[in-house]
Amino acid sequence: MSKYRYLLALLSILGVVHLGKGFKMNPKPPQLPPLKDQQVLVTGAAGNVGQLVCLRLSKQGYKVRAMVRELDGFYPRKEEMGNGPIEVVLGDVLDKASLEAHMAGCSSCIACHGASRASALSDWWTRLKNAEKGHPYNVNYIGTMNMLDAAQRAGVKRFVRLTGLSVGLSAFNPFTYLLNLMISMSIKWQYMSERAIREAAERSGLDYTVVRPGALTHEKRPKDACLMLECDGKPTSMWKSQPMYKIGRQDVANLLVAAMAHKRGAKSTLSCSWGKDKKREGPRSWKKLLAAVNADTSPLPRRFYRPAMIAMGTLNLIVGGAVGGKFLTILG
Repeated sequence: MSKYRYLLALLSILGVVHLGKGFKMNPKPPQLPPLKDQQVLVTGAAGNVGQLVCLRLSKQGYKVRAMVRELDGFYPRKEEMGNGPIEVVLGDVLDKASLEAHMAGCSSCIACHGASRASALSDWWTRLKNAEKGHPYNVNYIGTMNMLDAAQRAGVKRFVRLTGLSVGLSAFNPFTYLLNLMISMSIKWQYMSERAIREAAERSGLDYTVVRPGALTHEKRPKDACLMLECDGKPTSMWKSQPMYKIGRQDVANLLVAAMAHKRGAKSTLSCSWGKDKKREGPRSWKKLLAAVNADTSPLPRRFYRPAMIAMGTLNLIVGGAVGGKFLTILG
């Protein structure tokens, strides 16, 4: 019997060794090069948030490639910069050739570009392929698609995208309806760009971070306000505060840079705002909040924005007609 025991033990060991050779551990997240060797492409660098992002990156020692559509759009002053150089380059998110050229050699990119176009009556019958370059369909959606393609070709490790807090709202939310009505369906195309980012991540394994800030302001954070961060719709801090639904551009820029470098920021969607904090006990730094971030688990379902616009518009006409009729009855 002892011989059989030894034989069984030997076979068990060999079996474990054999299985061990075929077993693959979960792949580690892409490793970024040393800080001094990291180059980051920033689109929308001439914008209010984009400029702050470039300066923040420079102060942290990154090499910055700031992409602008006009060369006079961004002139970083030496006293505002850090040790990291800022290279201002001419490009457009709709120009694939310029994107590929500027993305080359970059380890990460932060997409701060966005459309600010008022709606036009002709939008209802103009085909999207014929829409003007500044339309959110082109800037927010097609531009982001072009960036994703260029990033994957260049071997970029982290893709960070700035959208907005309203992107997380339902298509039938009155606030979503109002914004889409006023600014050329911008919320719809930001949402579609987020879906494109997730699809690209599933195909290629690209690490992404989407940041959705509340209403942006140039104000400095009040002393009685703390930072609030949600990940995949869940708060990252046990601290409870009433959200102010607005946030300073500097705090947003700081979050974009911090999330890009934080290992827990990978494959996450972050919503940020200021919160009321009269006792001044709430979070004041993104670092601790980011440490509680997890990867996205909730899918981004398809949303029916145009039917929502028609339904909400019809409802407004009915309510408006009823109120108007009542008013005329009173006057009569």
